Amino acid sequence: MAELRGWAKAIWLFLTKREVFLRMFVERRELQLQLQEFGTQAASFPVGPQAPSLQ
Repeated sequence: MAELRGWAKAIWLFLTKREVFLRMFVERRELQLQLQEFGTQAASFPVGPQAPSLQ
């Protein structure tokens, strides 16, 4: 149900306030790219017995 409300709000913004919609769309894309980059960096950090000590 929450997803449906999100879609409805996005469509409403697109139809009534196109500038706001486009700004939010661009910001969302930038956040997705930053999260992907963060995930890639986190995946390359060793964990477990071979991880370096933080002391």
